[in-house]
Amino acid sequence: LTFDICIYDEAHKTTGSTDKQFSLLLDDTFNITKRLFMTATPKKYSNKDEIESYSMDDILIYGSIINELNIRDAIDNKLLVDYEIITPITNNKQLLSYMKYNKLGKLEDYQKDLYDFVMISSALLLLKNIENNNTIKKVLTYHQSVKEATSFKNLLLRLKPKFTKLSDLDINILTGAETMRNRIKLIDQFKKNS
Repeated sequence: LTFDICIYDEAHKTTGSTDKQFSLLLDDTFNITKRLFMTATPKKYSNKDEIESYSMDDILIYGSIINELNIRDAIDNKLLVDYEIITPITNNKQLLSYMKYNKLGKLEDYQKDLYDFVMISSALLLLKNIENNNTIKKVLTYHQSVKEATSFKNLLLRLKPKFTKLSDLDINILTGAETMRNRIKLIDQFKKNS
């Protein structure tokens, strides 16, 4: 059996160990005439000679790059919106002091719901920054799983009433499990809210 073309979306998942599941279509077991690899996060390994692994800079496996668009060019060409990454840095002592001063309860009140220190800190700092900064109109957070995103959303909803200026703040979640109709509705709602 010969395949005319194999399209590898999220092709970076094929890199690394040669025996992982995502790499199976790279070996000669499958007769594939043409291969197209697509990824926004190409992975290259410097130790590929030491261990048997695939690296996206291996032209014999992945071929030559036919098109490349970096984030800066995508933003300049209005294919992506510009963004700012804010990394909150705090410690347990600062968080506890902040919570006590703002009458937000005890850390244990939140940890019993399986929120961890980083999540609680991030949620508090995010809400406080939104409350103190009139220029913040829209916030997007990204999480590794739907479970984490849902948990963070629920934490924000739980903390929101403690911030008096945020009564109109809309907090929602968008996942791949949503129907296309709901996705469009949520995205339109996000666009309109200011």
